[in-house]
Amino acid sequence: MENNLKKQQLALKHSEGKLAILIPFSVKSILLGLYVVAVFLSFSLSSLKYQSLGFHTRDYAFYLQFAAKLFDPNLSKVYSLNPEGRNMFFMHGVEGNKNFHQTLHFELIKYFYAVLYQLNKDPRILFLFTSAVFYFPLLYLALIGLKANGVRNSLALVLGIFYVLYPASLEVPSYDLRPFIFLAPFYFVLVLSIHLRRPWWETLLWFNALFFIREEALLFNLGILLYLAYCQEHEPHHKITIKYCLLSWFVWIIIILFFFTWTGYPSDLIEEFLKITDQIPMKSFLRLWIFLIGISVLFFASIAGLWLFMQRKLAFIQNSPVLSIRIAIYSSIFVPLIYQFIKNESLYLTNPTNEWVLSLIFSPKYFLYFIVVLGLWVIVSKYQGLNTNKRNKRIGNLALIILCFLFVISNIFFPQGFLDQYSKNSIEAKTAQMIWEMRKKTNQYQNHLLVDYKTHQAFYDYQFVYAYNRLPWYLKSGKNRYFPNNSAIVQRLIDSQIEYVIISTDSLSTVENFLQKSKVSSEKILNNEGYVVFQIFR
Repeated sequence: MENNLKKQQLALKHSEGKLAILIPFSVKSILLGLYVVAVFLSFSLSSLKYQSLGFHTRDYAFYLQFAAKLFDPNLSKVYSLNPEGRNMFFMHGVEGNKNFHQTLHFELIKYFYAVLYQLNKDPRILFLFTSAVFYFPLLYLALIGLKANGVRNSLALVLGIFYVLYPASLEVPSYDLRPFIFLAPFYFVLVLSIHLRRPWWETLLWFNALFFIREEALLFNLGILLYLAYCQEHEPHHKITIKYCLLSWFVWIIIILFFFTWTGYPSDLIEEFLKITDQIPMKSFLRLWIFLIGISVLFFASIAGLWLFMQRKLAFIQNSPVLSIRIAIYSSIFVPLIYQFIKNESLYLTNPTNEWVLSLIFSPKYFLYFIVVLGLWVIVSKYQGLNTNKRNKRIGNLALIILCFLFVISNIFFPQGFLDQYSKNSIEAKTAQMIWEMRKKTNQYQNHLLVDYKTHQAFYDYQFVYAYNRLPWYLKSGKNRYFPNNSAIVQRLIDSQIEYVIISTDSLSTVENFLQKSKVSSEKILNNEGYVVFQIFR
C-alpha cells in the first residue's frame, strides 16, 4: 500500500514537472488571466446587447424593472409587462399579477439585484456583477484551490479551461439577467469546497447560497447531500458538514413551500389531485394540504432510500474500471443534445443551419448540465485517481482538445456564436442610438409612452409605459391584454394619455392604423431603418 502511494506521489511530481516545462506561466496566473478575459468578453457582449436592445423582450425587462422599481418611491410597484411561465412544481401563471413580489420562481437574488442597481442606476453594473460571479470558479481555483490539499496544478488548470471553453460560456452571462445561470458557478464551487475538504462553514455557505438563486436548488443540493452521506464514511471531516447541510435543506423546503403557498399559483399536479378527490366531503384547502403533506412524505422517503443507496451500494466507485467511468461521464455530456436530435430529427435533417437548432449549442440550460457533469467528474476523480493513469490522461486531453475545437468553431463561425452576436449587436446598437436619445428627452416619472416589445426594454423604469403587444395586468387581465384583443384600450390610451409612440419598424403598420383612427394629431419626429418615433399633439 505504501509503495503504491509513493509511486503515485512520484507520478504526480513528474506530471507537475512536465506541466511547468510545457506552460511558461504559473497556473494561478493562467486562471486569473482566463477570469479577466472571460469577464471582459461576456460583459462587453451584455453591454452591447443593452445598447442594441438585443435582450429577450419580456424576461430581461421583467428582472430589470424589479431592480429599478423596488427602492424608488416615485415608481409604482407594478410591472408594465407581465411574463407567463411555469416552474419545476408544474405551477403556472402570470408573473407579478397579484403583487410586485409574487413570482413563479423562488429567486431571492433579485433583491440583491435591486440593492446593486441603486449604486448608479445603470443596468451595466448588473451585467458586470453577473459576469464576475459567473466565472467565480476560476478565482476560487486560483486563490483557494491551489493552496488547498486535493487540487494539483494540472487538475486546477483543466477544470478552469473546461469551465470557460464550453461553447455557451461567453453567452450565458448575457442571458437576460435570469438568476438561474448562477446555479452553475455556485454548484461547482460547492463541489470543489467538499473536494478540497474546506471548513464546514464554507461548504455550508455555498450550500445555502444555491437556495438564494432558484427553487431547483432543492434538487441540486439533494445530490450534494447524497455525496456527503457517502463521503462521511471515508472522511469524518464531513460528518459535521452533512448535519448542518441537511438541517438547512429541510428549513429551505419549509420556506419554499410557504412561499409557493402564498403565491397561490395553480399546479397541474395539484389540480389533478383535487379533481380526483372532489367527491371527498372536505374543504378544498384541507385537501390541498393533505396533498402537500403526502408529497413531502414521499419526498422524504425517497431521500432516505437514496441515502441508504449511497451509503451501502456506492462502494462500486472504489472497484469499477476507471476507464469505463471516465468514458461514461464524458458521454453523459452529450445526452441533452442526443435527446434534442431525436425530438427534432426532421428539423435537423431538413434545415441543419436553422438558427433555432444552433441555439441549442449556446443554451444556458445545457451549460448548467455540463457543469453538473463536470462536478461529477471531480467527485469520481477524487476516489479513482483518474488523473494518474496515462490512458485516462489521454482521454482527458482528447476531451479537452475536442472542447477547444468546438468552442472556437461555434463561437467564430456559427450563427448565434460570440462573434456573430457581437457583430450583429454592434450594427444594431448604431440604429438603436435614436431610442436612447429619446430616453434622454423624456421624463421617466411624467411622460406617457406607447412602445412595442423591442423598445420596451429601453424604458423599463418608466412610470407610464405601455407595450401595445401586451398591456400590463393591472390595466387589463387575462388574454384580453394581448393584441389585437386589447385594441380598444390601446386606442383609448392614445386618445387620452400617450405623448410619444416609440416603436420598431416591425410594428409600424399596426401603430399607424391606431394613429389614423385616433382623435388626436400625431407627427413622425424621428425614424431610421429600425425604429420610428411619433409625437402626439392635443
